[in-house]
Amino acid sequence: MLLADGEAAAEIYCGATTLRTALEVWTPAKQMVRLSPALKNAFNVEVWAQALRTEAGSKFIPVVRDPAEGQSSSCFILDEVHLLPDDKIISIFRTGCGSREQPLGLFISTAGNDTSGPCYAMCEEAKMVLDGGVARPELFTLMYGIDPGDDWTSEEALRKANPGWNVSIFPEFLLTQQRNAVSNARLTNSFLTRHLNCWVGTDTAFFNISRWQELGNPNNTPADFKDCPCVIGVDLSSTTDLTATVNIFTRTVDGETTYGVFPRIYAPEDRINDPATPHYAQWHHQGFLIATPGSMISHRQVADDLIEDINRFGVQTVAFDAWGATGIMERIQADSQAQCVSVPQTAQFLSPATKTLEGLILDGKISHDGNPVLTWAMGNVVAHEDKGRNVKPNRPTDRKSKIDPAMALITGLSRALVEKPSHSFQPQIW
Repeated sequence: MLLADGEAAAEIYCGATTLRTALEVWTPAKQMVRLSPALKNAFNVEVWAQALRTEAGSKFIPVVRDPAEGQSSSCFILDEVHLLPDDKIISIFRTGCGSREQPLGLFISTAGNDTSGPCYAMCEEAKMVLDGGVARPELFTLMYGIDPGDDWTSEEALRKANPGWNVSIFPEFLLTQQRNAVSNARLTNSFLTRHLNCWVGTDTAFFNISRWQELGNPNNTPADFKDCPCVIGVDLSSTTDLTATVNIFTRTVDGETTYGVFPRIYAPEDRINDPATPHYAQWHHQGFLIATPGSMISHRQVADDLIEDINRFGVQTVAFDAWGATGIMERIQADSQAQCVSVPQTAQFLSPATKTLEGLILDGKISHDGNPVLTWAMGNVVAHEDKGRNVKPNRPTDRKSKIDPAMALITGLSRALVEKPSHSFQPQIW
């Protein structure tokens, strides 16, 4: 692209979140020129400290974080894309390609732990293209990793996810990393992302997010649980960010109980349009995040939707965190037949549901509609056992990581696990 593409004054950029990562792409190009005098002389390439330039006005430069506006990229290369917090750098490079006849963008990355970032969204789109669900003839995708159901502790999984097996990476190294991940849960997520290309939650996530993702399908709907009892979990922990209600259906067949999970997740319109949260805007555009007018959550809108679901599904119980929810719950109690139950947000009350949810995910006894906002929240949940072996779900120290939808699910499940379906259970409409 720099020397032989025929593009006048070509501009090649390799970008990343750190200079060290950007140089991982740029330095080998520099070495190619230095080690090939014939190449250097044929194109009159000048080798600078952090730039390659030609007599024809072309350049190849590493860029850290945000590139300057006004660039005209003929080729851009982004490495470790999973570390990008947003798609700003991608947008700038893509916009700069408009004046080029045949621009090219290259994205290189393993999986990561931020499912709200641009890399995860690109991977999901790439899968749809590979599956034939989306037509993107300009996109070429090559993905190596393990598939749902593969045993990640096996050597076969390592071979499958690492095309450089015994070529550019040595088997004994991978096998050692695998053994360490099996014996030390603290290392598992790091191993899954870096060596098996699996998306996980935060580095200390409590739930198996890969397994959770396997259980999600947009074709799953509440209609699959017709006439099954339903409990709604509610988390109103913030008026300026996310609020969530989660419908939890319980189905028992031949003594085996499974659960269906379907969320409604809200954010203020101002928050959705905030440049600091571009993933909110994307989720709203896709229909996964409901906007309420202004800068604060509309409790009236949330209450209206709750009453609609209560009537539609014959909901017996609405479980909620009492903090900030008194007004909504008083209206629910007055305008519907559902009972409102306050669930204290302590380890004593949340631990059974949290541990049960972990087991349901691992056993494949829970299904959901694949809402990426809930998936993101599930991946953000961290938890530690106290001396009594109780666990309380928490969010990581990163303030951008939200767990409100996951807390709504756990709060609702704490009641669904102990509810006894009433014989008067009568959904009004389906």
